[in-house]
Amino acid sequence: MLSKLLKISEGLNLVSSEKFYYDTVEELDRELEQAQVNQMLKGQTNKGDLIKPKYAAITRKFKANDSRYNAPMGTPNLLNTGDFQDDIFAKIEGNFVKWGSTDSKTPDLMAKYKNIFGLNDMSLEEFIKDVLTPVLIQKIDGVFA
Repeated sequence: MLSKLLKISEGLNLVSSEKFYYDTVEELDRELEQAQVNQMLKGQTNKGDLIKPKYAAITRKFKANDSRYNAPMGTPNLLNTGDFQDDIFAKIEGNFVKWGSTDSKTPDLMAKYKNIFGLNDMSLEEFIKDVLTPVLIQKIDGVFA
């Protein structure tokens, strides 16, 4: 009986520590990066606004025939070859996430399109609900199994 209570106490200490949650988010870095890509494909900034400036007429015509284009017409989704989005990273640093892309076009895209890195409220809520919460539940269940 005492050993069972001790195990429960140790489990509660573990799951109540910030480190438990930070480590879990860090383990989900690929999923976090994919959430960033999904947000860009919708043409949304980290503020929840549409990415601006809009595409030029010739680019809009090209995008109209691209089955991968998911943003409102004319809104940039920052997808051409896919290299930029393939190279997106999310690095957990303390209480923050450092976002970026190692693709060579990154500085030019960041100069042209503002607030493209970081999840907006809606994308963050989706990540928490669809990815983080199920993983946390599974890990917590494992602690008390």
